[in-house]
Amino acid sequence: AGMTRARPAWVIWALGALILGALMIRLYHLDAQSFWQDEIVTVTYSQGNLGEALVNSMVQFRASAPLHYLLVNLTALHVSLTEGLLRLPDVVWGAACVGLVFLIGARLFGISAGLLAAFLLMILPLHVYYSREMRFYSLATLLGALIVLALLHALKRRTPAAWRWYGIAVGASLFTYYYDGLIVAA
Repeated sequence: AGMTRARPAWVIWALGALILGALMIRLYHLDAQSFWQDEIVTVTYSQGNLGEALVNSMVQFRASAPLHYLLVNLTALHVSLTEGLLRLPDVVWGAACVGLVFLIGARLFGISAGLLAAFLLMILPLHVYYSREMRFYSLATLLGALIVLALLHALKRRTPAAWRWYGIAVGASLFTYYYDGLIVAA
Protein backbone atom coordinates (compact mmCIF):
# COMPACT_ATOMS: atom_id res chain seq x y z
CA ALA A 1 0.00 0.00 0.00
CA GLY A 2 2.14 2.89 1.21
CA MET A 3 1.49 6.53 1.67
CA THR A 4 1.67 9.34 -0.83
CA ARG A 5 3.26 12.68 0.01
CA ALA A 6 0.02 14.67 -0.19
CA ARG A 7 -2.39 13.66 2.55
CA PRO A 8 -6.02 14.71 2.50
CA ALA A 9 -6.89 17.39 5.04
CA TRP A 10 -9.11 15.00 6.99
CA VAL A 11 -6.10 12.76 7.67
CA ILE A 12 -4.16 15.66 9.20
CA TRP A 13 -7.18 16.59 11.33
CA ALA A 14 -7.74 12.98 12.39
CA LEU A 15 -4.09 12.55 13.36
CA GLY A 16 -4.14 15.85 15.24
CA ALA A 17 -7.24 14.71 17.11
CA LEU A 18 -5.55 11.42 18.02
CA ILE A 19 -2.43 13.17 19.32
CA LEU A 20 -4.54 15.70 21.23
CA GLY A 21 -6.62 12.84 22.65
CA ALA A 22 -3.43 11.05 23.71
CA LEU A 23 -2.27 14.21 25.48
CA MET A 24 -5.59 14.65 27.26
CA ILE A 25 -5.71 11.03 28.43
CA ARG A 26 -2.15 11.20 29.72
CA LEU A 27 -2.58 14.60 31.39
CA TYR A 28 -5.76 13.70 33.29
CA HIS A 29 -4.93 13.89 37.03
CA LEU A 30 -1.23 13.66 36.23
CA ASP A 31 -0.18 14.82 39.68
CA ALA A 32 -2.80 12.81 41.59
CA GLN A 33 -0.21 10.31 42.81
CA SER A 34 3.02 11.13 44.58
CA PHE A 35 6.32 9.97 43.17
CA TRP A 36 7.07 6.34 43.75
CA GLN A 37 10.52 4.85 44.43
CA ASP A 38 11.89 4.75 40.87
CA GLU A 39 10.69 8.27 40.15
CA ILE A 40 12.41 9.49 43.31
CA VAL A 41 15.61 7.79 42.10
CA THR A 42 15.24 9.59 38.77
CA VAL A 43 14.90 12.97 40.51
CA THR A 44 17.80 12.21 42.84
CA TYR A 45 20.21 11.18 40.08
CA SER A 46 19.12 14.06 37.84
CA GLN A 47 20.01 16.78 40.34
CA GLY A 48 23.02 19.07 40.14
CA ASN A 49 24.52 20.38 36.93
CA LEU A 50 24.41 18.43 33.65
CA GLY A 51 27.81 16.86 34.31
CA GLU A 52 26.74 15.59 37.72
CA ALA A 53 23.50 14.22 36.28
CA LEU A 54 25.46 12.43 33.55
CA VAL A 55 27.90 10.88 36.05
CA ASN A 56 25.09 9.92 38.44
CA SER A 57 23.06 8.22 35.74
CA MET A 58 25.99 6.32 34.22
CA VAL A 59 28.05 5.43 37.29
CA GLN A 60 25.68 5.21 40.23
CA PHE A 61 22.63 3.92 38.40
CA ARG A 62 23.93 1.51 35.75
CA ALA A 63 20.51 0.12 34.80
CA SER A 64 19.59 2.78 32.24
CA ALA A 65 21.26 5.17 29.85
CA PRO A 66 21.66 8.88 30.68
CA LEU A 67 19.56 10.86 28.15
CA HIS A 68 16.36 10.79 30.19
CA TYR A 69 18.20 11.90 33.33
CA LEU A 70 19.73 14.81 31.44
CA LEU A 71 16.30 15.85 30.15
CA VAL A 72 14.85 15.66 33.68
CA ASN A 73 17.76 17.81 34.84
CA LEU A 74 16.97 20.44 32.19
CA THR A 75 13.25 20.29 32.99
CA ALA A 76 13.92 20.82 36.69
CA LEU A 77 15.93 23.96 35.88
CA HIS A 78 13.02 25.58 34.05
CA VAL A 79 9.93 24.53 35.96
CA SER A 80 9.01 24.28 39.60
CA LEU A 81 9.63 20.86 41.04
CA THR A 82 6.01 19.70 41.16
CA GLU A 83 5.36 16.08 40.35
CA GLY A 84 2.95 16.82 37.52
CA LEU A 85 5.28 19.26 35.78
CA LEU A 86 8.26 16.94 36.07
CA ARG A 87 6.19 14.17 34.48
CA LEU A 88 5.09 16.44 31.63
CA PRO A 89 7.96 15.66 29.19
CA ASP A 90 7.18 11.95 29.47
CA VAL A 91 3.54 12.69 28.64
CA VAL A 92 4.69 14.61 25.55
CA TRP A 93 6.95 11.73 24.44
CA GLY A 94 4.04 9.31 24.82
CA ALA A 95 1.65 11.48 22.81
CA ALA A 96 4.29 12.12 20.11
CA CYS A 97 4.75 8.37 19.78
CA VAL A 98 1.13 8.17 18.62
CA GLY A 99 2.10 10.34 15.64
CA LEU A 100 5.15 8.23 14.82
CA VAL A 101 3.12 5.03 14.98
CA PHE A 102 0.70 6.59 12.49
CA LEU A 103 3.58 7.38 10.13
CA ILE A 104 4.99 3.85 10.38
CA GLY A 105 1.59 2.23 9.88
CA ALA A 106 0.69 4.53 6.99
CA ARG A 107 4.02 3.98 5.26
CA LEU A 108 3.81 0.19 5.58
CA PHE A 109 0.08 -0.52 5.23
CA GLY A 110 -1.77 2.66 4.23
CA ILE A 111 -3.45 5.60 5.91
CA SER A 112 -6.33 3.61 7.43
CA ALA A 113 -3.93 1.18 9.09
CA GLY A 114 -1.82 4.08 10.34
CA LEU A 115 -4.83 5.78 11.90
CA LEU A 116 -5.97 2.53 13.50
CA ALA A 117 -2.50 1.88 14.93
CA ALA A 118 -2.32 5.44 16.28
CA PHE A 119 -5.76 5.10 17.87
CA LEU A 120 -4.86 1.80 19.50
CA LEU A 121 -1.64 3.25 20.93
CA MET A 122 -3.54 6.32 22.12
CA ILE A 123 -5.78 4.16 24.34
CA LEU A 124 -3.39 1.30 25.15
CA PRO A 125 -3.49 1.16 28.97
CA LEU A 126 0.14 0.08 29.39
CA HIS A 127 1.41 2.89 27.16
CA VAL A 128 -0.81 5.42 28.93
CA TYR A 129 0.45 4.22 32.32
CA TYR A 130 4.14 4.41 31.40
CA SER A 131 3.70 7.75 29.63
CA ARG A 132 2.52 9.17 32.95
CA GLU A 133 5.63 8.13 34.89
CA MET A 134 8.82 10.14 35.19
CA ARG A 135 10.95 7.32 33.89
CA PHE A 136 12.65 6.67 30.55
CA TYR A 137 9.91 4.35 29.22
CA SER A 138 7.95 6.73 26.98
CA LEU A 139 11.12 8.37 25.59
CA ALA A 140 12.59 4.94 24.83
CA THR A 141 9.35 3.93 23.08
CA LEU A 142 9.32 7.16 21.07
CA LEU A 143 12.94 6.74 20.00
CA GLY A 144 12.37 3.05 19.21
CA ALA A 145 9.56 4.07 16.87
CA LEU A 146 11.83 6.76 15.42
CA ILE A 147 14.43 4.07 14.65
CA VAL A 148 11.84 2.10 12.68
CA LEU A 149 10.62 5.19 10.81
CA ALA A 150 14.18 6.34 10.04
CA LEU A 151 15.08 2.88 8.76
CA LEU A 152 12.04 2.81 6.47
CA HIS A 153 13.02 6.25 5.18
CA ALA A 154 16.66 5.25 4.66
CA LEU A 155 15.71 2.08 2.83
CA LYS A 156 13.41 4.05 0.54
CA ARG A 157 15.74 6.99 -0.16
CA ARG A 158 19.10 5.20 0.01
CA THR A 159 21.00 8.46 0.49
CA PRO A 160 23.83 9.16 2.93
CA ALA A 161 21.70 11.83 4.62
CA ALA A 162 18.88 9.36 5.25
CA TRP A 163 21.32 6.84 6.74
CA ARG A 164 22.82 9.58 8.93
CA TRP A 165 19.36 10.34 10.34
CA TYR A 166 18.94 6.63 11.01
CA GLY A 167 22.28 6.63 12.85
CA ILE A 168 21.25 9.66 14.90
CA ALA A 169 17.97 7.94 15.84
CA VAL A 170 19.86 4.79 16.87
CA GLY A 171 22.39 6.81 18.88
CA ALA A 172 19.73 8.83 20.70
CA SER A 173 17.76 5.70 21.42
CA LEU A 174 20.74 3.80 22.81
CA PHE A 175 21.63 6.86 24.89
CA THR A 176 18.16 6.53 26.44
CA TYR A 177 17.66 2.79 26.82
CA TYR A 178 20.29 0.16 26.09
CA TYR A 179 17.73 -2.50 25.19
CA ASP A 180 16.53 -0.43 22.21
CA GLY A 181 19.55 -2.07 20.58
CA LEU A 182 17.27 -5.09 20.18
CA ILE A 183 15.17 -3.04 17.76
CA VAL A 184 18.29 -2.37 15.69
CA ALA A 185 19.23 -6.05 15.81
CA ALA A 186 15.76 -7.08 14.66
